[in-house]
Amino acid sequence: MAIDLIVIAATLSGILALTAYLTVVFNPIAATGLAPVPGSTMGWFEGIALSLAPFFLALLPLAWLVYEVGLTRTWNGATIGKVLFRLRTSSLSGQLTIWQCLFRTTLKILSVVLLLSIGQPLILVVALLAFLALPIFTVKAQALFDFVASTAVIPRTT
Repeated sequence: MAIDLIVIAATLSGILALTAYLTVVFNPIAATGLAPVPGSTMGWFEGIALSLAPFFLALLPLAWLVYEVGLTRTWNGATIGKVLFRLRTSSLSGQLTIWQCLFRTTLKILSVVLLLSIGQPLILVVALLAFLALPIFTVKAQALFDFVASTAVIPRTT
């Protein structure tokens, strides 16, 4: 999951950086409109980067959803991270459907967002340990989102 999230974040950052660059190149008025406040050390490029940060945060879950559902469905249950670790997602009821991929990924994104929204450190540690320990206590080593979506991550056969 971490490797896939790094790939998604890097790709989305690159797209937004290219957007910022093209905005300045093809619209020089935008660069002068983002001039720093007198006495501040912030340049126009930092102003553009700060103005694109909300887009990054808003688009990251959507990019994650499209990336994971698309690759899981087309690469026989694998993403780039799963290919590197020789794993794949499998359905417990036969063929992995697009709806299972969509449901599983949506639940995964929601669980990460819910974990990140916990403000108290002690509660966060307890919730994170419970979230990470759940696969230990299930028969097929399923995370919560896998259990609900009737899927499991299994070793990939060659």
